[in-house]
Amino acid sequence: MPLILLRSPTTREADLQRQLDLALVQLHIVLRLTADRRLAFTDTDRRSIAEHAKAVGWKEARALLIVAALGTVRGWFRRLIANPVKTRERPKKPGRPPISGRIRKLVAKMAIDNPTWGYDRIADALGNLGIAISDQSVGNILKERGIPPAGERGARRKRWRHFISAHWRTLGSCDFCSVPVISFGGLTWVNVLIVMRLATRQVHIACVHATPDDIVMAQVARSLTMADTGFLTQHGITHLIRDRDGKYPPTFDRLLLGAGVETVLSPVAAPNANAHCERFIKSLQDECLDRLWFVGEKALRLVLHEYVEHYHRERNHQGVGHVLIDPGPEVKISDGGIRRRKRLGGLLNYYYREAA
Repeated sequence: MPLILLRSPTTREADLQRQLDLALVQLHIVLRLTADRRLAFTDTDRRSIAEHAKAVGWKEARALLIVAALGTVRGWFRRLIANPVKTRERPKKPGRPPISGRIRKLVAKMAIDNPTWGYDRIADALGNLGIAISDQSVGNILKERGIPPAGERGARRKRWRHFISAHWRTLGSCDFCSVPVISFGGLTWVNVLIVMRLATRQVHIACVHATPDDIVMAQVARSLTMADTGFLTQHGITHLIRDRDGKYPPTFDRLLLGAGVETVLSPVAAPNANAHCERFIKSLQDECLDRLWFVGEKALRLVLHEYVEHYHRERNHQGVGHVLIDPGPEVKISDGGIRRRKRLGGLLNYYYREAA
């Protein structure tokens, strides 16, 4: 696995380290703030970014900044570091304050959890929690998120469950996750496309690319449906569930359909429609990706390969009866010494008995 070695830095290396510090402090702040998909910098955040940008140099920082423009960061430096005495509260905007992201999520959750609740009922339920909101505001929030009125929500859920049940053995799903990768050019978010066969929970890394454009996604579709080696073809998948992400171009759906695989869009505002694939991504992040830094795309690819091997051969799964997806011959051995197989330096472990 690629390593970063510590040694006495040259002047060039010291410059690169300062640039890396700027990228890392922004990454740390963004990951913390985007937990609820809403950026709200504190003055501590602004001061930290501004200090690192100043250390790098304003000219070099322009290409490295990802959370704010250079002019904005220089303003933070002047206001919070160069002239902190002059700092003062910004005047509040007039009018009714906007509805917070937390309340908007709660409105959507109540609507999804309770298909028969109308706008008034949701507003009343929020009132019981001390949250004052009008039925009109509830309606606007649900419309923005594509959530249908009460009478339609229950019917859509029933139709989706029937579709899943009818195609379960030949059903697949896919979803993207984004991983931060560090390079000499700064911080890059690399997109990873996961494909899963739902009935067996087998997974395949279909794409690792910073900018999966139409050409890249067309090649992904061809690779997935190749006669001898395509993941979808090998596992007899005839329907592939995906969300409405703009990363999937029409060419992707068209090529899959030409090979006998129909793409199925998950319902709007249905967070559990692709739950199995999303659960794999969460496990991948919790057990692996969130615990490592990746210097270059090659390091990311290596780690993904190791995790998928561990996931298939060394990790028990509740959804398939608490067994291994692809067990090795050592699973049936009941006698012999106990050994540990380590991956990624002990981040992933598997215990088995060694044949006598």
